[in-house]
Amino acid sequence: MPTQQLVIYLLVYMVPALIIFGIGCMVLAQSPRRLEHKLMVAFSFTYCLLYLEEFIRHLLPLSSSVWMIGILFYQIRLLTTTILFHFLIHMTKTYKHYRIPFYPYLIYVPIAIVVILTLMNVNVVDDIEFIQTGIWYSPIFNKTYYMKLILSTVIIVLMIVTLWNGMNRATSLRKRKSIQFLLVGMISMLILTVILGYPNYGRFLPPHPYLLSGIVFSVFLSISVLRFQLLPSVSRRYKELFNLSPVSIIITNDQWEVLEFNDNAAIELGSQIKEGFILIDYFRVTENKQQLLRLSEQLEKEVTIRDYLIKIMNPAKDETLYFSLDASIVRMDEDVFYYLIWRNVTDELESKQLVQRLAYHDALTNISNRAYFVTEVKERLKSLPVQSTNGTAVVLIDLNRFKVINDTYGHAVGDQVLKHTASILMKITRESDIVARFGGDEFVIFLEEYSTDQAVDEWVDVLREEFATNPFVGNALVLEIEPSIGVAFYSIEASQFDELFQLADVRMYEDKEKSRRTRRALQIDPVDKQ
Repeated sequence: MPTQQLVIYLLVYMVPALIIFGIGCMVLAQSPRRLEHKLMVAFSFTYCLLYLEEFIRHLLPLSSSVWMIGILFYQIRLLTTTILFHFLIHMTKTYKHYRIPFYPYLIYVPIAIVVILTLMNVNVVDDIEFIQTGIWYSPIFNKTYYMKLILSTVIIVLMIVTLWNGMNRATSLRKRKSIQFLLVGMISMLILTVILGYPNYGRFLPPHPYLLSGIVFSVFLSISVLRFQLLPSVSRRYKELFNLSPVSIIITNDQWEVLEFNDNAAIELGSQIKEGFILIDYFRVTENKQQLLRLSEQLEKEVTIRDYLIKIMNPAKDETLYFSLDASIVRMDEDVFYYLIWRNVTDELESKQLVQRLAYHDALTNISNRAYFVTEVKERLKSLPVQSTNGTAVVLIDLNRFKVINDTYGHAVGDQVLKHTASILMKITRESDIVARFGGDEFVIFLEEYSTDQAVDEWVDVLREEFATNPFVGNALVLEIEPSIGVAFYSIEASQFDELFQLADVRMYEDKEKSRRTRRALQIDPVDKQ
């Protein structure tokens, strides 16, 4: 092959291919994760393949043209057209307006059909013939050629209609101008296809001269992206900050489709997080999804939310995770975006809960301690009406002869008796009641809003019966546990915590003295707790 002929092939095919490739790289640099950018880059690269195929075809014998056009050229051209159509439908939000079923998979059905037919050796490009005109391997302008060209023209017209409708639906001047500019490029592509594709220019133009229209449209598309900001992007100087952030950052649209995410989000959420992923699908449990939907409703009202705690249940790993979210809703023209910054605060929250538990729980009996009881009861008393008629009371309990048990059987048995006592108290109280160990062998209970004071007295009788019928059994011992009980009623007798506790304490010691007298009368061991 003469050098001059090779140079012409390089200028006609490889230079345009490099130009389109450069345009694709330029767009990719704007934001490599966004679907619109990926589609535009895919369109540019597949168009490059068309030029590359034509370059290689002219380096091979004429007889190779039939199978290269049939197997490569038309398949790549179909893929290029489909990608461009997908890009336009997505960019103009046509899929939302017309609710296209099975979007975007429906768009790629023709490609699947052609591939299947090709694999089945069904000839989908009949009657393709080539002749050499000068240095070019040109197709014969027969019925098959014109039918395919007409089909390409119809598809371009459909793209023009898609852009026209998208321009009319655009609510912002910037978006309307960018689509309008793109529409001019598509119309130019249609005109060039007609002018260069239908007439037979013989040896004066390379075969398939309408390929040049693709370069024109790519230029229009690039200008629309860079000048009119057709596609959203993240500035490079902020991109580094975006990825260096120690917290997870995710940007979604109003359908919770992930548009952008930083490196930390990818690590936090795992491999399933990717562009186009529906974030709400990450929250598989119904309760999790409801929390995210409540967040979106709150964002609509408040625009910005800080320190929004979300509890995520993960049944697969039988674990519960806690995330603290800062969220903001951003409206850009007709588009709505959610900006989410979240931190996994599970360890932090569990540590806080542990500290709180250590501060407010009794380590031996695993019930509340004195500090929690005093703080919580004082807060509850503030919310009760001053003249309450409901049965609300403070109940103080002390174990009779507990010192004898400790001295006789040791502190290990004494500790087991205290645990047994706590289990009895938890068994007969409600979830709303407060049960606490006040210190030593003293326990205290806050009963709130029983129906009457008499109902509280009846509950105390049940408590005594529970102790009488449930002795401590362990370490080869059976020990009866007898409590002394004092009750002070809120509102009727006192309204302040200190007064209630003091009154309950007095009555508890009165009950203890009564128990002593009873034992002495029955000549039971007089040794008692001092």
